[in-house]
Amino acid sequence: MPHLRSVDQLMRSAVEETLAALTLTPKDAAAVALARRYADVMDLAMSPRLKTALKAETTEGVKTIAVDDLTIVTRIGPQLFAVLEALGAISGKARPGEPAGGYGSSGLSRLRGRCDG
Repeated sequence: MPHLRSVDQLMRSAVEETLAALTLTPKDAAAVALARRYADVMDLAMSPRLKTALKAETTEGVKTIAVDDLTIVTRIGPQLFAVLEALGAISGKARPGEPAGGYGSSGLSRLRGRCDG
């Protein structure tokens, strides 16, 4: 079982936790789906099992495109960040209709307001 990772090491788990803390509406569905997809792609690309498979293919002379963790994070990370920011999950950013300072009505926003105290 060396190819298994703890749930707390998965980007999808972190994204799900973040999404659960937000007050989302049906019009957020596409952004939510995109955030989940970005997280899934990051988790798959950084999977030890995939890396082992790519390494095996490379040593057998099969041409593969090897991508390291840094490349995945720097290419997909900013896109995931932008989606989460658009959903109001990024500290200090207000969604349209929320008060300045980014503290809206979600549980996460209320906790942020208390921490600034």
